[in-house]
Amino acid sequence: MKILAVFVEVTSYIISLIENVYHVSTDNDITCVFCSQSVTGHIPDAELPSNCLILEGSISKKIWHLRKELHHQHFDLMIINGYSDFIRSGLIQYCRCKKIPYCIEVDTQLMLPSSRIKAQIKSLYLHRIFENQAYGFAGGTRQRRLFEYYGMDSSHIFTMPMTIDVEYFRKTVEDCPGREELKEKYGVGSGPVILFVGRLTKVKNIPLLMEVLSKLEKDTVLVIVGKGEEEARLRKKAIELRVDDRVYFFEYQTMPCLAEFYKLADVFVLPSYFEQWGLVINEALSCGIPCVVSDKAGAADDLIMKNRNGFIFESGNAEDLADKIVRALKASFCQKEISACMDKWNYEVYAQSFRNAVNLIQKYSRDGKE
Repeated sequence: MKILAVFVEVTSYIISLIENVYHVSTDNDITCVFCSQSVTGHIPDAELPSNCLILEGSISKKIWHLRKELHHQHFDLMIINGYSDFIRSGLIQYCRCKKIPYCIEVDTQLMLPSSRIKAQIKSLYLHRIFENQAYGFAGGTRQRRLFEYYGMDSSHIFTMPMTIDVEYFRKTVEDCPGREELKEKYGVGSGPVILFVGRLTKVKNIPLLMEVLSKLEKDTVLVIVGKGEEEARLRKKAIELRVDDRVYFFEYQTMPCLAEFYKLADVFVLPSYFEQWGLVINEALSCGIPCVVSDKAGAADDLIMKNRNGFIFESGNAEDLADKIVRALKASFCQKEISACMDKWNYEVYAQSFRNAVNLIQKYSRDGKE
């Protein structure tokens, strides 16, 4: 079976997914296409896997290159990450016209537009592209609800867990120096460490975390790893709250250096107003770090297990966040048990789901033709 997989941009997550799942989980011939080198501006250091190509130039040039690829190869199945831009929506229409089965893979939660007109337009469009030969690859529980809400046949929906290379994170953090040694190395004191990793943007709601920090024990510190347009404002906020001596900013980190920050942390917190998923939760849990996560994070329902690996708090509620952080710091979590929670949400699970989905789609297509 010849499969075309279409992605938005080149990211470390996608490269790892291709190497650990697409290239090893089936005997099928899979070609991967990236609509852009980078949308966010960050280009990963990792080398692009074989059988991958990047569409370059203007939209018209990208479409020309894609049409050339479609002309030279007959694909039996297309996996399209998302559905909202011109290229991907065009591919969906191409599949519909050619009667080619297609899978739409999403990390998007179900969100209903506030405007009635926009809601109606979205409903009409998604109901249309989710019918007939359409299949859904849902990153988790909340993503599955999107497909169900807009009418996709439940037998056509498969869970493809939003995940990372769990074993790589485990092994790397195990090889790191001890927690106390790392705290000394980075000069963050010897008290409890709250860790945040991610882009410094408004949606992450980091000021709420600083506000909570100001009410915790004086030896508790906040380590922020990342960069973004909100950094200057956050530094100013720390001064206003008189916690600037307890907040430590570090540049954006990649593995294996990032593992040291997970190793030195006592609890990881993601206070966002909204997260489609939140792969940093996967990372922290893989490293055995308990998590306190906003209920607006897409990963919350699938990854956070109360009293086993962390807590979920009500987004924007400082009192609830403070309570959950204190409980996480006082809880006697087992690091290995926290990490073991990811055994049901890793590449092995994804690969098996992928194989099952492709086999079923082949069967459905064959039965339909017969």
